[in-house]
Amino acid sequence: MNPDREALLNGKDRSKADKEYDERLRQMVFEKRSKPTERTMTEEEKVAEEAKRLEDLEAKRIRRMEGGRESSDEEIGDNVQNLQGDDDVVQDDAETFKLGAGISGGNSQNPLDVEDEDEFVIEDDLVASGSDVVLSEDDESADESASEASENGDDRDFVQGLLSKDDMDRLDFDTARTGASMSNHTNNNDHLAFTYPCPQSHEELLQATQEIGINDLPTVVQRIRALYHPKLQGDYKAKLGVFSTVLVDHLAYLTNQTSRPPFAVLETLTRHIHSLAKTYPEEIGRAFRSHLKSLHDSRPFSPTPGDLVILTAVASIFPTSDHFHPVVTPAILSMARYLGQKLPHSLSDLAKGAYLETLCLQYQRLSKRYVPELLNYALNALCILAPVKPDKLDNDFPYHEPATSLRLQTSSENVGRRLRFWDVLPPIDSIAEDDARLKSALFETQLGILGAMANLWVGKSAFYEIFDVAFRVLQHLSGKACRTKLPTSTN
Repeated sequence: MNPDREALLNGKDRSKADKEYDERLRQMVFEKRSKPTERTMTEEEKVAEEAKRLEDLEAKRIRRMEGGRESSDEEIGDNVQNLQGDDDVVQDDAETFKLGAGISGGNSQNPLDVEDEDEFVIEDDLVASGSDVVLSEDDESADESASEASENGDDRDFVQGLLSKDDMDRLDFDTARTGASMSNHTNNNDHLAFTYPCPQSHEELLQATQEIGINDLPTVVQRIRALYHPKLQGDYKAKLGVFSTVLVDHLAYLTNQTSRPPFAVLETLTRHIHSLAKTYPEEIGRAFRSHLKSLHDSRPFSPTPGDLVILTAVASIFPTSDHFHPVVTPAILSMARYLGQKLPHSLSDLAKGAYLETLCLQYQRLSKRYVPELLNYALNALCILAPVKPDKLDNDFPYHEPATSLRLQTSSENVGRRLRFWDVLPPIDSIAEDDARLKSALFETQLGILGAMANLWVGKSAFYEIFDVAFRVLQHLSGKACRTKLPTSTN
């Protein structure tokens, strides 16, 4: 017989027994093992749940694309979701943005083990090596409370895969809670420190990285994010929020340097900004809007390489299918303004226009909205590059003849060249053969863009009216006067 029941039968005071029962019940409430666990879901249930989640996200995206308002209960959780981009809707977005295969950290050529910076999961033993930061017992008990369960879930989207394989070989994380120790492995980043201050301005970031090679910058950013993770100290969240805006400024700054940084480094910074946008959507959104305002006010028809990379990052971070968006909408208007009002006078102008055209197509890949400036610019560029000027244009689109002829001359020289990003800058020394190859590359690129536009808008009811003028331009290019001077790959 149960001892408590036996004592009660032998005359134990009832009130005293009830008091002991209540006390033991309270102890069980706070005992971790007594908490109910979630039932393990079957594979079919997991698939069904994921399908339902994707359907809900797609329905919300379509409502935003059509400019409709969402219900108030949905808006609560969608303010951050709207800034995360469409990568939760289209599974191939990472590949579309050239992010799917991962990128190397530092000088390593091995890709990260995760597909995207957003797949980070914070581990219990993730504390930067060489630092004296140790999670306190109060932090551990707070992690177990129900009120911070959702916040900890967001933290888990941060740090898994943060360090490259070289860094993982260098660091020993199995004793991180009691102080991690450096391993004795050597690699290409031995000259880098393991701790860095968290820059709160672009000047501070430049000062902190002035002795660091450009290829080591991704490793430095990784370590700053790990050292100043919001779980480690209360004021780290605010510091990391400011640091995220500094990264946006640094992205444009690096691209404008004459040294021409590697695109792998720019891609890494973009992925870090994309990850930080989950936690700091307003800060990063304001930083991008500041760059777009500067572009609009001071150089609308002469964007720098940094401006082009900022516009590219917008397409990677924010949902470009939204009907109205505080960052995407100004970005699209800036590109449309250039394509609609810029009069190309050089090959570099045409290269900038071609880059902005491809960005416009990427922005509209889901919503498929018609952008008239995009088609007009492509047709104008083809006519400018055509060996012979069209006889009649009938004012079907705005045509502008540059002061200096940019027409293709002979097909024998126009081979073996693809358009490159740095073609947006005017060459230091203009060589006739290089110019001829660049003209050929621009011409072939414009034909490809025209085909991409046709594939994008083939479902429009006005498709034939839209591309009727394009058909006439292509007829002119395929005529005898032009065909003999076009690149052989286009014939």
